[in-house]
Amino acid sequence: MTLRLSMAILLLASLPISAVGQDESAPTAWELMPYRIHLLTAVEADASLPPRLEQELSADLASRASGVVGGAWRLETSAAPAELRHRILHSLADVTSENLPAAAKKGDKVMLLGIASSENGYVARARELDLASGLWNTTATHSVRQAAGLKQDALGCVLSAFSPQARIEKVEGNIVTLKL
Repeated sequence: MTLRLSMAILLLASLPISAVGQDESAPTAWELMPYRIHLLTAVEADASLPPRLEQELSADLASRASGVVGGAWRLETSAAPAELRHRILHSLADVTSENLPAAAKKGDKVMLLGIASSENGYVARARELDLASGLWNTTATHSVRQAAGLKQDALGCVLSAFSPQARIEKVEGNIVTLKL
């Protein structure tokens, strides 16, 4: 039943927007609308991590994602609230939608990213929640040996955690065929 509901939601989201009261240049197909993603980050406070990393991470990830993904994403990044940080860093798979701040759940997806020290350097973990379907993706994990590679590997981890819910196979007039 939830698969049918998800398909119906995706189909409705993909239909052209009515031209009444709309600008002629407005996008009319679902595939032309960028994913609105809110990324919440948490960096473990540790002597081995550069203190400026957490401050620089949000802006760096937004600019790197823009360069790699382009217009397909509209990424907003922010540090996770204090009550969520520990869960992101230590039990990412146990985070639920109810644990997320309401402000983060206004787009299409919420992504969580945690960076912590490990035995062999550092570990970056990311997970995605698709808000339309309510489905969580599996946790993506990247091991990083040197602090200098954390920003690049953090983006790679976020990209690995991202999962579009459907791909448009064919468009014929107002009928859109999707493949999960």
